[in-house]
Amino acid sequence: MVKTLATVFAILLVCTLGATHANSFTYLGTVSGGQLIYDPGQNLTWYVPPAIYGTTNMSWTGAQNWAAGLTVDGTTAGSWSCPSTSDSWSATGQMGTLFTELGDTTGTPATWTSKGPFTNLAGVGYWTNTQSTMSPGNAWFYYFYSNSQTLGPLTGLPEYTIAVHAGELASVPVPAAILLFAPGLTGLAVVRRRFKK
Repeated sequence: MVKTLATVFAILLVCTLGATHANSFTYLGTVSGGQLIYDPGQNLTWYVPPAIYGTTNMSWTGAQNWAAGLTVDGTTAGSWSCPSTSDSWSATGQMGTLFTELGDTTGTPATWTSKGPFTNLAGVGYWTNTQSTMSPGNAWFYYFYSNSQTLGPLTGLPEYTIAVHAGELASVPVPAAILLFAPGLTGLAVVRRRFKK
């Protein structure tokens, strides 16, 4: 019985505190509906809000302001940015690298499923922080479903946005109820053991 309780507790603890996923991603928690996920391959923490049309899609300028103003998980404004990329038609930036880390599988916007722990990602366009030098007044946005990027105007074109932060952030604090769960399980094990005697 004690072994069973210990096993159950260990499973719950791993699920709650942030499980390590395939490709060594570490799920750090959810903040305001957005996922915090550490990517050790790039030494970045990603903040991925749900892709909700009319809420998380905005112009390039709006996306840069949104990312720069993030204060997620105790971070300060100005420490987040939209992901960077190359100023070219080749998708070699942070999102292109993430695409490769996730399994390098293309599809259509509706069928792309190679998301790993990034379940909030959608097969839509996401702004980068990179303006085009060959086409002034435009910036690059990236499509995960096709591992491609294209240009869009700095104002007026609504695309989605995610943010990156250098390094690994701390896990989102565990609710107090979960912390009380461990002593409760221990107490049950002790009571069970006494009744067996």
